[in-house]
Amino acid sequence: MKKVITCTGYYCTGSSAITDLFSEFDNVSCKGEVEMRFVYDPYGISDLEYNIIDNPNRHNTDNAIKKFLYIMKFWSRVGPIKRYEKYFNNKLMFLTYQYVKELVTFKYTGSWHYDIYERGRIFYIFDRLFYKIKQLLNRLFNCKFQGRGLISKNANSYLCNINEKGFIEATKKYTRNLINEYDKEDKEFIMMDQVVPSSNIERYIRYFDDIKVVVVDRDPRDVFLFEMLKLRGTIVPHDVKQFCEWYKWTRSLDKNKNSCTNKNIKYIYFEDLIYHYDETVESLIDFVGLDKNNHVNKFKYFKPEISKKNTRLWEQNSIYNEDIKYIEKELSIFLYNNY
Repeated sequence: MKKVITCTGYYCTGSSAITDLFSEFDNVSCKGEVEMRFVYDPYGISDLEYNIIDNPNRHNTDNAIKKFLYIMKFWSRVGPIKRYEKYFNNKLMFLTYQYVKELVTFKYTGSWHYDIYERGRIFYIFDRLFYKIKQLLNRLFNCKFQGRGLISKNANSYLCNINEKGFIEATKKYTRNLINEYDKEDKEFIMMDQVVPSSNIERYIRYFDDIKVVVVDRDPRDVFLFEMLKLRGTIVPHDVKQFCEWYKWTRSLDKNKNSCTNKNIKYIYFEDLIYHYDETVESLIDFVGLDKNNHVNKFKYFKPEISKKNTRLWEQNSIYNEDIKYIEKELSIFLYNNY
């Protein structure tokens, strides 16, 4: 059975350094250029479990299966562009349909109003118009038009009657099959980037046979400045007060961070890998169960001296001095001080 290693963080915390590090081991298969988010993103496996196990009814299970198939098709490929599909030996959707077949008690030809709603307002308007026209023609000319609207008469509805144990077993089989296709090098360990999130981790690791999760955090001053100076994106607030609230909120979701006893979860700071490289790498090797003798490409992908340039950014840029002072006041408990 293959052993999965994954890294996760809170955005812009340097978790990719873990991917780079483990890529240097000759018994680790790694395709770190893509985040495997199908477990926890909206419509993914976790949402599937909620609607099938925690909140089941004849509509929820149907909608959850359809949403899952929709998002997996999108992740698989967009038109001629292969996305996840190419990482799973072109068997992603084949294995996904197998998985769904195990979850579904039976399917039948049918639809309900949410099938219309989710196609958008324009489709809804045309669907209602089409339905009214059919009604009018039936009355005026005694036509025999059937059906309610534009939804295909061959549309499927899915019903599930599976317990939690059965769901977890089917899901583990699914992830196991995906992992086997992901790793064609037949190595003992597989590194998959961002396969679980940084919060509620124990929920997600139930979906795998054997997984180790490394959660990476980072000094908030560098998170803020890296966003402002280099990324300039839209995920992190650019207003410093909003940033501090965002930073505290994202960490508050991970309620077990300071008391975690799960042997499959490890927390580190990005800075530890740089300023305390040897002892941090040694602890990660012990945590995962690797052998340091397999670290044959040391510093090939993760280069502490280069990553060091992305730390202590406030010492290199004075333009955000006031913002940094505010962060130091509001987020003092999160500052990294072990340089």
